[in-house]
Amino acid sequence: MSKTRYKWLLTGGAAAVSVSMAVSMLPALLHAQATVTPVDEAVEEENVVALPTDKPLIRRAKLKRAWVVFHQVDDDKVYAIKKAGTKHEIQTVKFFSAFNSNYLVKLVKPGRLDNFPTGEPITSIDGLNPSDYRKHAARHRLVKVRNSKAVWLLTPDGKRRVIAAEGVFHRFGWEFRDVEEVTDAELGNYTESDSVTDETVFDEDIDVSATHERRLREDVTSRLKLRAKKETRKRLIKAIGKPDIYILDARGLRHKIRDLASLRRHNLNIDDTTEISTEEIEALPEGDEITTEATSVDLNTVVE
Repeated sequence: MSKTRYKWLLTGGAAAVSVSMAVSMLPALLHAQATVTPVDEAVEEENVVALPTDKPLIRRAKLKRAWVVFHQVDDDKVYAIKKAGTKHEIQTVKFFSAFNSNYLVKLVKPGRLDNFPTGEPITSIDGLNPSDYRKHAARHRLVKVRNSKAVWLLTPDGKRRVIAAEGVFHRFGWEFRDVEEVTDAELGNYTESDSVTDETVFDEDIDVSATHERRLREDVTSRLKLRAKKETRKRLIKAIGKPDIYILDARGLRHKIRDLASLRRHNLNIDDTTEISTEEIEALPEGDEITTEATSVDLNTVVE
């Protein structure tokens, strides 16, 4: 990032206006644009074809990326799952060659997909929007209700399974810091199923959402440490291909910098920006915005 120069643009409204008019008449939006425009992960998340111009994080993401589709043991159909929660039978082989994707056909136990309503089958790629679909298998959650000692495993198919004992919890490698607190009402939305005991054998990998996000946050922190970004004012981060720039504070909160004037007002240097993935940005909880008027962040704090 320190060798990459950014040009800053003020944009607003539908019509093109001069910079001076934009500053005086329209809300200023901060945008950063690299000299070589990076891949927009939100648009190109299916594409796994590596390019010579790919930055290391983009290349790493492509090498790991696969679109997960599902096949039940007792069924000869293969389904793609929409973000809306419906399953769609794939009835055309062109689905697997249309988007430059890797595909992982995940074999699941009988009945695993029964709770997903069946949508229209995919018979053609015409009009098919890849962004409507889940690209990875839904993750599990570890939760508890306030003032209750019981910890539950919430499954992607809408079930809740109480964990029988602390020893059972640790046997599966889970950590209490990844247990989320939910309301009674939210827990009640899940159908109670068998307890998780020492005898439990899972038919699929248990990928806990909070654990996944925590590891993403830890990876970001480690990279900033390796780059000697100890002073908070030097912990500027942005997602590759995205315009917004944030400060990552000592508590792990990301604070969006509203505009160029705010950046200058607090004597921040764009060359201190570290690019990370969109998924990593989204794993960081968001704090107050940094403006020209104020910031809740002590920019001089040293993060060890």
